[in-house]
Amino acid sequence: MTARDHFTAPPPRRLGALGIIRNSAGAVLMIEKGHPTHLSKEDVNFLFDCGVIDEHTPFVFGGRIQGTRWMLPDELDEHLTPFTAARTHAALRALSGGHVEVLAGHPL
Repeated sequence: MTARDHFTAPPPRRLGALGIIRNSAGAVLMIEKGHPTHLSKEDVNFLFDCGVIDEHTPFVFGGRIQGTRWMLPDELDEHLTPFTAARTHAALRALSGGHVEVLAGHPL
């Protein structure tokens, strides 16, 4: 299979792991990624609580990460795709004692 085949005949399923990092003010650390390098017919993502850190904690990301920004929950809908905002709100509800939600959908 060549790299081009990956885009014309993607694998049937991709499993992913995402982490949610918050600061003491309740903001979520969002990252800006470069162009996606994978496609699949179905994505399954697991979201993990990575805890609360000080907003001034230094960190370095490599790879496709182009930038970071702290976002308060009321900023998410304005700056994120609808599916990503919904997934992040669901994670924050679960972290504050709500039910864990399984979201089905496709980011457009």
